[in-house]
Amino acid sequence: MKSNAANDFVKPILVLALICLVMSATLALINSVTRPIIEDTEAKIAEAARMEVLPEADGFNELDIDIPEDSSVTAVYEATNGAGYVFMVTEDGYGGKDTLNIICSIDGDGNIVDSKTLSHAETAGLGSKIMEDGFKGQFMGMDSSEIENIDRISGATISSNHYLDGIRAAFEVYETIEK
Repeated sequence: MKSNAANDFVKPILVLALICLVMSATLALINSVTRPIIEDTEAKIAEAARMEVLPEADGFNELDIDIPEDSSVTAVYEATNGAGYVFMVTEDGYGGKDTLNIICSIDGDGNIVDSKTLSHAETAGLGSKIMEDGFKGQFMGMDSSEIENIDRISGATISSNHYLDGIRAAFEVYETIEK
């Protein structure tokens, strides 16, 4: 059989290009169908997390405020019934830059209602203790002047300090809102 450029080079390239085109169109179609479902699910999960840390709230509105660029607070939500505020915080952790994600609620009197670690890259069994009630529970009911008195996790002071930095950032933004 005689070899020619069309059979050896052009046809395989056209076949591969056609396969790529069909697959790209299929992926785009799948993405257009699943994107709204994923966004809806993520919104429900975020709403549930806000309700978990501020159960007295009946709903939330995201505040459009100027958060300082150097703040680790990424978003602030106000309870529609005035029960308080929820702060989304992304802090550096022992696991690296922006690896500690915390949600923290502060009531109208300036006291922490609850806080929760949403995700982290801390050392398992050591730094990951920031997720345990024994650590995060000590913040409940504290105002900004009391948080310095928390007990750090022995052997995981870096993780403890980063968590505390996130709580401090929430209080700084809270005090800005209250002014």
